[in-house]
Order: sequence, then C-alpha cells, then structure tokens
Amino acid sequence: MVKKIWVIIFLALVVVSAILYQSIKVKQRAKRNFDHFYNSDLNGKISDITVSVGVVYFKLDKGDEQYGFIPITSELNNNMPFFNTARIGDSIVKPVKSDTLKIIKGNQVYLYSFRKL
Repeated sequence: MVKKIWVIIFLALVVVSAILYQSIKVKQRAKRNFDHFYNSDLNGKISDITVSVGVVYFKLDKGDEQYGFIPITSELNNNMPFFNTARIGDSIVKPVKSDTLKIIKGNQVYLYSFRKL
C-alpha cells in the first residue's frame, strides 16, 4: 500500500514537471517570436497568413521568414479583428521597434497595435 502511494506521488511529480517544462518552453518561443517581429522592418505584401491560439503568423513576399504577433482590436482599426481584415496580397508596413503595424488594402489603411511580450 505504501509503495503504491509513492508510485502515485512520483507519477504526479513527473506530470507536473512536464507541464511546467512545456509552459516555460511555450513562453520562451512566444518571446522569441515577438522579439523577431518587433525588431524587424516590415514592408511588403502578405504571402501567407494563419492564426493559432490568438497569435497571427504571416509571411511577406520578400522572403520566407515568418512573423508572429498578437494584434489588438481597437478604434485604430474600426474594431475589425486583424485576421478578418488582412488577406494575401495586402501590404504590411512596420518600422523597426514600432508599436503600430499598418495594413494597406487598396485605399484603406488599418492600424494595429499589438501585445508586447
């Protein structure tokens, strides 16, 4: 009986450790993605766009690099969610370390701020 309790405790510790490890890895990856996005000079047309758990990932026509960020829907963009606004072929402009990203769709310009990690 005592041995069974120790096995259960050991397994619980292994599971908790695995969950904590994964959580830390996910946060580190999110921080790296944000730093890459924030420190990049973006100016090009969207060639690929996807969303995963609130994070928007996109590529521009000028390369194969992927950028990821968490856009904020607000008055700046007429309360239009980024993924509902941005389409392949739309232009994106964001200077290095800028806190605002522009989407240009024909004559319309939408501004998006984003969550900083």
